[in-house]
Formats: sequence, C-alpha cells, structure tokens
Amino acid sequence: MKNLKMTLVITILGILLYLVGSAAATERTIEATVMKNGDNYCLLDDTTEYIVLGKNLKPYVGDTVTVTGDVYNGRDFPTIHVDAIKIVAHKDLITPKLKSERAMS
Repeated sequence: MKNLKMTLVITILGILLYLVGSAAATERTIEATVMKNGDNYCLLDDTTEYIVLGKNLKPYVGDTVTVTGDVYNGRDFPTIHVDAIKIVAHKDLITPKLKSERAMS
C-alpha cells in the first residue's frame, strides 16, 4: 500500500511537471481579455491563450485586464500564475463596434 501511494505521488508530480513544462518561470505583465473556455478561465491576448492559476477570474469574464505573474511554457498553452490583476476596460464599457471587431478576430 505504501509503494502504491508513493507511485501515485510520483506520477502526479510527473504529470504536473509535464503540463507546466521544464522551462523556468518568467515574470510578465500581460494585457488580455478574460474568457471562459469550458470549465476553465483563460486570458486571450492578440496572439496567445494563457491558462490561469492563482486567481478566480469569473468576475472578470469579458473584461480586458492587465495581469502580472509568472508565465510557464506548458505543453499546449502557456500557464500564468497571476499575482495581480487590474481592469483596463470593463465589458460593459466596450462599444458595440469593438465587440464586433473582437468577435471577428
């Protein structure tokens, strides 16, 4: 039973390291829009979708925000562990023209 627990812990750690990537984290500031992707929340800038850790982004869905945090290169998407978040443009203040431009991109 003890060996099974140890194997399970090592397997989980291996999966986490694989998902996060082997590169060291880089602290960055990103301006992006908060989006819901399935059950997760992510940040979407002009070129990249970031998986978010460390903050509940549900109240910010649709808002453009500036976040500061550590970015890790994940297998499929970069991951950011958010330390700070600030609203740049609230979703209710975005004009219909800007909304349609965002939808087309």
